[in-house]
Amino acid sequence: MDRNRRQPSPVTFALRVIGVAVVPLLMLVGLYVIDDPFNIIKSSARYRPGNDASYGLSVNKGRVSMRALQSRIDQGDIPNSYILGASISCYFECEYWGRYLPVGSKPFHLDSSSEGVRSLRRKLQYLHDSSLPVDNALVVFSNYTLAFSPESSDLTAADPPELMPLPYLWHWHKMHFQAALDPDFLKSYVPWRLVGDRTCYGSRAIFDPQPSCYDPYYNEESIPAWDFIIYRDPDNYYVERDFPADRRMHSTGPHLDATKQAELRQIASLLSKTNYHIVIAPTLDGDTLHGRDLEALQHIFGREHVNNLSVTMALEAEADTNWYDRVHFRAPVARAIMDSIYSK
Repeated sequence: MDRNRRQPSPVTFALRVIGVAVVPLLMLVGLYVIDDPFNIIKSSARYRPGNDASYGLSVNKGRVSMRALQSRIDQGDIPNSYILGASISCYFECEYWGRYLPVGSKPFHLDSSSEGVRSLRRKLQYLHDSSLPVDNALVVFSNYTLAFSPESSDLTAADPPELMPLPYLWHWHKMHFQAALDPDFLKSYVPWRLVGDRTCYGSRAIFDPQPSCYDPYYNEESIPAWDFIIYRDPDNYYVERDFPADRRMHSTGPHLDATKQAELRQIASLLSKTNYHIVIAPTLDGDTLHGRDLEALQHIFGREHVNNLSVTMALEAEADTNWYDRVHFRAPVARAIMDSIYSK
């Protein structure tokens, strides 16, 4: 052993240790930024207009919505009318809604996946704080969505950073970075990225099952491929769907606790100068709005604004061909709902 060989100083040794630990981490961060697995860093190029919007992974629709809104603003074509809600609002078409709006209205679909009342309030607060006009609004709930927790741990449903204080941006990327390193995620993600294999090898589904088409102007999705199958061969489509056999009306509520009612009161205040309607949409299994929740909504928003269609649209809800799955009804039901509301 060479006793004359100089030993590294403590500072040099510490820097080497840090380098060994930090360099791999920086490489992982770089890969996360370059690959952008959740489509939250770069533009929404993968969410292609007019084509299959399900580029692979399920995306955070709230983030897509905020980017689409900013694109409209950047073009100087600022919306003044909004359809809001969770994914059940997706098939309320802006163009159809426009026939019931005043001349000059510019509708836009500002939806999010699994949107609860807190996320809805944050969106309206963002519009208010940004001095964006909200002349008309159509807010779509169901008994399912009223049951959503105020905060969601699901990445596809997490509030986008545009709606949150600046420090949240760190938390936003930390959540997604950790998710990108999850071995259960990588089991399915790596084969897909390498060879296009969309098989879920992990314990959870990570791919968007819907072959959606996307309209960036209205921020709207449609599923013409599924519509065509339902039109031509509905038996073939529905044989794979696990639809409830018992559809008798019932209620799993009430769902509006004190926290949610406080959020709803803020929503009512933010909509005080808006021509708006609150919709309680039907469900396939007949889960209707609880009487106590209806009373709370009517007290907060006023009877003239609350439209409980969870019961009155029961016939539409019973027909399988009006549904894509157990939760999402198709555009004909949404049109019938709008007709019912605005023809009063």
